[in-house]
Amino acid sequence: MGPCPQIGWATPAFAHTDELTGEGTGDDEHSWAADGARRLGFHGNSHGYDVTWATGDVIGVAADLDNRSLSFAKNGEWLEVFNGIDISLAGGLFPSITLQNGRCEVNLGAAPFKFPGPAPSYAPVTPQTRALARHRGEPGNFKGSFEGL
Repeated sequence: MGPCPQIGWATPAFAHTDELTGEGTGDDEHSWAADGARRLGFHGNSHGYDVTWATGDVIGVAADLDNRSLSFAKNGEWLEVFNGIDISLAGGLFPSITLQNGRCEVNLGAAPFKFPGPAPSYAPVTPQTRALARHRGEPGNFKGSFEGL
């Protein structure tokens, strides 16, 4: 998991980098994240998120665009962390993860989810998702494919 796992959502305006800058998902107004190691939520600044993650936990993220809210789950227990969010959907919203010295497996719907979403109406990011292999920070180490998405 690493010391600073910031997991959440971003818009295309989110300025990502492969450099170690200390900035990541949730650190600007174009992304939102939860961090269960430091127990913080991020959207430009930080606020409390009273959930602790550990190695082996299954972390879920869910976006309710109609109600303008983002929820996060630890092992199937959902908590709404952001509400009343202002998302410009002109460019979309996509899952985003920032890790420092950590690793994780990502399932965008290519396999059945281990736990259900916050409500039966929630669906995977896209029905055409493909399994992605580990990405260890360096672009050349990425072993997955975005082809066909």
